[in-house]
Amino acid sequence: MGYRPAWRLPLNRRGTKNPVQSEAFKKARVTQIQSHPKCQAIARSTGKRCGNPAMIGAEYCHMHGGRFKAERAEAERMGRPIVRLRRKRQRMLGTLGSGPWPEGLPKKDAFLQLGPKARGVLFEAWFNRELDPAAWKYELTRERARR
Repeated sequence: MGYRPAWRLPLNRRGTKNPVQSEAFKKARVTQIQSHPKCQAIARSTGKRCGNPAMIGAEYCHMHGGRFKAERAEAERMGRPIVRLRRKRQRMLGTLGSGPWPEGLPKKDAFLQLGPKARGVLFEAWFNRELDPAAWKYELTRERARR
């Protein structure tokens, strides 16, 4: 079960069908939603504005394309591109590839142009070069697609 603040009661209690929430939770939620800017999109069918909260760094909600603008704003703020990886293995390789360059690994031009995930695969092969020399030889000599 996820984290639950102390001031928020469980949504369902045993023996009852209605969710139970504390007054402090309801008050905090209402003030947080009211103070957040709303989505600027207008629905085509009704002509009314969307009521969802806008994403931070964008004027639209996640359903109206705010996620992409928010990611661009985040990338500008952090000074490097945002890479979204959903699978655990890819996320691990991306984290490994974003870290420092391993000591002893040659810095070829082709290696320096790799993205975080591909660099993570290369780093992993470098670390395991004694146990799996075939994988290291493959990563060292393989052609990589240019995008």
